[in-house]
Amino acid sequence: MSETNKIELRDPHDLKPLAMVKAMPRWGKDSNEFAGFKDDIRDNGIKHPLLITQDGKVVDGETRRQAAVAMQLPEVPCQVVADDEVREIIVRELCRRRNLTKCQLAYLVAPLLEEAFMEGRRRRMENLRKGQQIPVAAASGNGNSAYEWAALLGFSRDLMDRARWLQEQFEQRPDLREEFEPQILNFEKPMALGAAKAGVGFLLTQAKRSEIGEFHTGGKSKDAARQLQLFTGILENTITRWDYWRKFDEKIRAEHFKQVRVKAAALPKADCVEIADYFSRLGAELRKIAKQEAE
Repeated sequence: MSETNKIELRDPHDLKPLAMVKAMPRWGKDSNEFAGFKDDIRDNGIKHPLLITQDGKVVDGETRRQAAVAMQLPEVPCQVVADDEVREIIVRELCRRRNLTKCQLAYLVAPLLEEAFMEGRRRRMENLRKGQQIPVAAASGNGNSAYEWAALLGFSRDLMDRARWLQEQFEQRPDLREEFEPQILNFEKPMALGAAKAGVGFLLTQAKRSEIGEFHTGGKSKDAARQLQLFTGILENTITRWDYWRKFDEKIRAEHFKQVRVKAAALPKADCVEIADYFSRLGAELRKIAKQEAE
């Protein structure tokens, strides 16, 4: 048995997830799902070995590793995989995760797909030259391009383009990754890629306009850009409070609009019209994004 096929026992505390594996959404440590997962391990043990690199980086099995650490298990079964199999394994395992949305899968797969496709093709060609049967693990895609491979995985070209675009922007702007990636990979209320692209695109355009002085009015370009940023926060503030709105019954919602009317009555009529037009346009943009995602 080769070194890359042998099952060995490792201390879970000595293992660490690969960066791309660490970013994947998973159950919270206090969730019922994670508690049930630990109970299953307690009753039946770890059924499948963790797949790791030679230097102890987890390729597949990070939830199992976290459960083992939480349960203070001294060792877990592991199988070392070759470096040129890592990306293909991650792509394959990601696409088996039913708890991820298609947008989340596309986002996570996008930076891996091209290299995973090339790795798989090189390995298949090598096996064919040697007259060997192609392993099932290496045959997860048979397309002639990364896009065709994506189609086999159930991702449209448009969805993959959005995911790739976002990953490219995040490479150049880590601050945007910090802001948007947690929302995209949020386990309970994930942000769709269309909405993320619209948000990132807006901030990039805003930054570019600020650089060339498009917001410059009487030497106050920074003030104007800051005010625009704060004004754009209206949607962010609404989203943060949306959980409460969902819990309100019709009586409380009616009370809310009653208070809105009281406050609006003190405004000039022209202001009421302009504010109504703004929220009408905001609603149209949100509906447009929702329609794009549905397609």
